[in-house]
Amino acid sequence: MKKVIILTVCILGYTLLQAQVLTGEQKAKDLLQKAENAYENNFHELAVEYFNEAYSIYPNAFNSVHYCKIGYSYFQMGKNSQALTYYQKATSLNPFLFEAYNNMGCCYNKLGNYKQAISCFQKAISLNPDYENTYYNMANSNYNLGNYNQAIICYQKAILINPNFTQAYQKMGKIYEKLGNQEQADLCYKKAQLYNKYNPNEYNPYLDAGIQGDIDKRTYINKPDRDKLIFKSLSW
Repeated sequence: MKKVIILTVCILGYTLLQAQVLTGEQKAKDLLQKAENAYENNFHELAVEYFNEAYSIYPNAFNSVHYCKIGYSYFQMGKNSQALTYYQKATSLNPFLFEAYNNMGCCYNKLGNYKQAISCFQKAISLNPDYENTYYNMANSNYNLGNYNQAIICYQKAILINPNFTQAYQKMGKIYEKLGNQEQADLCYKKAQLYNKYNPNEYNPYLDAGIQGDIDKRTYINKPDRDKLIFKSLSW
């Protein structure tokens, strides 16, 4: 009889524990949904609050994409060091997230660590060499280091992938102007004006001003696949 009672108590205890786990998991999922909604609507502080609350309840619900979204939100809040922490968590779980490395590079750019930024961009390119924004970002890092020739090469690579890349022409024109090659600078500016005229959505004045802009929401989990739109990437 005593054994039966002990067994019954154990079963009840285990059942209650399982119910608590399920309740916590469901609450975390509900919070994650709220976080996703806030994130998609660019309410980044609210998104971070929901993400953090969900993590405190059930951390097992989190994957690499969640960490990337937290990183992006922190970046938009101007908290670049925190953003880096979450992008690093994302890549530790999934080393194929090339846009996480791209976004890490943008964080390092914001922090003025241009050499580390270039290292991140190079890693992103090794995972996907066909993403124009990474070359553009790396060009800007080289520009800030005074590596003008290398910056031009990177802008040209971005343009090879996207011939309508208005910002790349503009930045390249500025370099040629700085180097005293006004003829080549004018040619770049004319192309920038041309592509901006026929592709107004390609031009982002925030990028030209040196302020962080949001280019798109794509990422690639295992291999380049532009149909997988998961989290926002950055371009410096």
